[in-house]
Amino acid sequence: MSRSVAGQLSPVRRASDLRRLRAERFDVLVIGGGVTGAGAALDAASRGLKVALVEARDLAAGTSSRSSKLIHGGLRYLEQLEFHLVHEALTERGLLATRLAPHLVRPVPIMVPLPAGRGLNRQAREVTGVRVRDLEAPPGSPDAEFEVQARTVIAATGVWSDDMSRMLNDVGLRPGVRVRASKGVHLVVPRSAITGETGLILRTASSVLFVIPWGGHWIIGTTDTDWRLDRSHPAASARDIDYLLQQVNTVLDRPLTTADIEGVYA
Repeated sequence: MSRSVAGQLSPVRRASDLRRLRAERFDVLVIGGGVTGAGAALDAASRGLKVALVEARDLAAGTSSRSSKLIHGGLRYLEQLEFHLVHEALTERGLLATRLAPHLVRPVPIMVPLPAGRGLNRQAREVTGVRVRDLEAPPGSPDAEFEVQARTVIAATGVWSDDMSRMLNDVGLRPGVRVRASKGVHLVVPRSAITGETGLILRTASSVLFVIPWGGHWIIGTTDTDWRLDRSHPAASARDIDYLLQQVNTVLDRPLTTADIEGVYA
């Protein structure tokens, strides 16, 4: 950065700066004249470094001209549980307000409006209750449906999690996790079919395979394949069984066959 006689930007100043950019070597070159670039250039220059800044258009011509003008503390990161980013943002905000730019940054009270009503209002940012139906109640019973209130609701619904997600989407809430239903098939063979007392773990091309001693049996599994049919009744196919036998036989002295299988479950 250089100074003109008047200390202002002008065609004369621009020509002079361009000459300096071509001829001199700088300690720091900043690309971009937004709030970050301008701040970095100012910080470096204040430390006695020789600084140049280049900008494609004009100072603060991009995002910096369209900000909310809020020196925030990382509230969105807090929602995403990014605590290290929240800590960094709060530290920087404190420096701006107390040391770096107290003439520009001042506290602004901010209110967070919360909807009135009970926890089942899905307009809320969290779930604090559910409506349940008693499937064993007599038909037409007035008590068949009722509300259950709680400070926290945990959906431990496994492969039915997406069903819960759709219910939340219907009331304007967006879950952060989606679950893909996959099928895991296991074979049960007699203990005498495999010599040894120690379980095995194998890494295959598409899954992790365990051979686990279980009483008088061995349990061999599992597969991991997409399942789009009845989630209550996944079924093993001949292909699943052949896959498991093929993988486990790579490490067994005596290969297993379908005749060794006592049971299959998925």
